[in-house]
Amino acid sequence: MSTLRCAWFRTVLAAVASLSCLMLAAADGVAPNAAVEPPKEVVPPQPPAPPAPRTRIVHPQVSRLPLAREYRSRLLSDAATSEAGRKIDAALAGQVDDWQFTETPLRDAMAQVTGKLRIPLVLDMRALEDAGIDIETPITFDTQGISARAALRRILADYDLTWMIRDEALVITTRERASEKLSMRLYAVPWGYAETVPVDFQSLIDLIQNTIGGPAAWADGGGPGSIRPWDGATDPVLVVAQTEEVHDEIEAMLRGLHQRALAEFGGPDDIPASKTPTVRVHHVADADVRKDLAMKLVPLCNESLPYGADPQAKVTAVGECLAVQSVSPEFHALVGRLIRSVAGVKVGEGPHAMGVGTSGGGMSGGSMF
Repeated sequence: MSTLRCAWFRTVLAAVASLSCLMLAAADGVAPNAAVEPPKEVVPPQPPAPPAPRTRIVHPQVSRLPLAREYRSRLLSDAATSEAGRKIDAALAGQVDDWQFTETPLRDAMAQVTGKLRIPLVLDMRALEDAGIDIETPITFDTQGISARAALRRILADYDLTWMIRDEALVITTRERASEKLSMRLYAVPWGYAETVPVDFQSLIDLIQNTIGGPAAWADGGGPGSIRPWDGATDPVLVVAQTEEVHDEIEAMLRGLHQRALAEFGGPDDIPASKTPTVRVHHVADADVRKDLAMKLVPLCNESLPYGADPQAKVTAVGECLAVQSVSPEFHALVGRLIRSVAGVKVGEGPHAMGVGTSGGGMSGGSMF
């Protein structure tokens, strides 16, 4: 009898436990014997896709400046300082006949340099005093057969000095002060880089920053200098803010690139008949524009060139492109400008636009200032 009671009691307990579970499930809103779903992963909202870059088509005017075989930068300043900068650049490029200083005070040595170069030269007295440099410091130097720029750089390097162009004069100052007073120069994109469509500004900028001055010379590395493209005029240029010493290195490198790219055309005094025509290809998407340019480019360019005309030049439509054959780099340069002007150039808009985006056709003329 006791065994039956125990079994009955266990049955009642099981029934009560089952009923309790059902009541709890109902209170939680869960159906009895329903499978419990795992919690769903919360996916954060995705940011909206950035808007597509805005572009517009521009038709730049054709530059009147012919392509120059001699490469040089241009100081960006007021008219008087820019002209003075041109004269100072020319004087520093000249050869030194005989510079000899033996225990000559710095002030007197610079006075002699002024007389030899025939340019205004001043000492930045405040910067020299702040750096603890006495203008009576004796200098010993002897050289010849090098450029005045190289000679002056050697003289000043031992005293951590350099120069800058300010107020129509060559100013001798400290490197620290020069880094605070950067000069701005315009550099035409060298022939070769200027031929690409779009103009490959970024690779040229990377080449300059990775080769010249070191990372500390540029804003990306925490330095003072900056470089950016500008295609707002007739030909693409780089706008560079830097010290004069770094400017010298930039100009030397770009001059070398320019001359190397022009070497395939031979020298300016070579007989045209002995040259092999060089071919350049320009993309022109519009069929009507392409056809019109193919017929008119040769006479239009030859009538407009003051020198470097090529009556034997040919312009042929090939697919969506124009193939130009000529022995004259001046002819090729003017053709590129005309195509850019007529077909148009697609440029980016906004604060981060790099100048030229894509083009309806044509390469830059690569003219120098």
